[in-house]
Amino acid sequence: MTTPEKKKKSGLFSNLLFNIILPAVILSKLSGDDMLGPVWAVIVALAFPLLFGVWELKQSGKVNFFSVLGIISVMLTGGISLLQLDPAYIAIKEALIPGVIGVIVLLSQRTKFPLVKKLLINPELLDTEKLYQTLASKDNRVEFEHRMAKAGYIVAASFLCLLRLIIFWPKPL
Repeated sequence: MTTPEKKKKSGLFSNLLFNIILPAVILSKLSGDDMLGPVWAVIVALAFPLLFGVWELKQSGKVNFFSVLGIISVMLTGGISLLQLDPAYIAIKEALIPGVIGVIVLLSQRTKFPLVKKLLINPELLDTEKLYQTLASKDNRVEFEHRMAKAGYIVAASFLCLLRLIIFWPKPL
């Protein structure tokens, strides 16, 4: 009898690289008329989270949150640029992203699978079976769950504070 093959997910670094960092660099550095130009920069920047998201969906069978976030971010930034809207809209979009992440983290705290716990207690990084066995043997499981919940609230608060900092940052003289 063969065991079912475990579906492989990508790591945090590759998620950040392909869905956030590369599209941001392309949009900021290659969108000038002497490089790709604004339209092609948006198309190339969109390709990274889109293709990475499709690859991740094929590998793990799940929609990649970072790819969705990357696609939305590139579309908003590209749309604002292509429509030649006031640059203040890009600043608003950049400020809203930490707020959205903070709200998602906060709301996930009330679900069966809090986002922070899913990221920190990752079977690809930790031997979760051994972790939970050790917690049970020392009767620390309840305390561990309380601390994980606190960690989730701290992460949500940090993103929401970042949003507040970006919105109310003093304007340069």
